[in-house]
Amino acid sequence: MMLLTKRGQPLLLLPRPPHLAIHGLELYPAQTARGRFLRSLAGWILRARLPVGVESTLVDVLPGDPFVRWLASRVQVAPGGIPQFAVLAGNSNSPGQRFILMLFDPTGRPVAIVKAGGSSAARKLIAQEQWFLESAPTDVAGIPALRGTFDSARLRAIALDFLPSRSPREADESQLPRFLGNWLRPQHPVVFTDTRGWRELA
Repeated sequence: MMLLTKRGQPLLLLPRPPHLAIHGLELYPAQTARGRFLRSLAGWILRARLPVGVESTLVDVLPGDPFVRWLASRVQVAPGGIPQFAVLAGNSNSPGQRFILMLFDPTGRPVAIVKAGGSSAARKLIAQEQWFLESAPTDVAGIPALRGTFDSARLRAIALDFLPSRSPREADESQLPRFLGNWLRPQHPVVFTDTRGWRELA
C-alpha cells in the first residue's frame, strides 16, 4: 500500500490501484484552502503515477481475525476474502484517536465507511455516534445508514453507508437551518418537560 504522512505522522494509507487511491483521498477532510490544494496535488501525483511524497509499505492482514471477517461481511466479498480499503489515521495526539476506513466492493466502488478505535476515549466517542445514528430519523437526507457494529476487548467500530460529499465550508453555514429543520415534526407536538433532554437536565 501507499503511505502519506503529515508532519512525520501517518495520515493516509492508500491501496495501490490509482483509482482506489484517489477515492481514498476523499477521507482527508481538507477544511482549509491549503488542505484542499494539497489533496488536489496528491490526486494529480497519483494519477500521473509519480513517486513523489509517497512511501510504500506492507500491511499484513489476517483473514481469520474477527475484525477482518467483520469488515469483509460489510461489503460482501468472497468467503475468506479481504476487501480493498483505505485508512485515514485520526489525530495521534488525541486520546480519542479513531481510524476511518473506506471499504471498496469487488468492482472498486467505495460502499462503506468504518470508524474504529481501541482506547477508552475512542470507544466512548464511537458508542455516542452509534447511539446518534440509531436514534436519528430515517428520512433525513445526508445521514448515512448504520451498516453494523463491532465490539471486542481490542476495539470498537461502526460501519456506515458511504455517501459522497465534501467537508463543509464557511459559506455552507446558511444550509444549517434547512438541514436541522428536517428533524422537526410539527405534526407531533410534545410537552417540553416530557422530553428526554429536560429530564436529564432536571
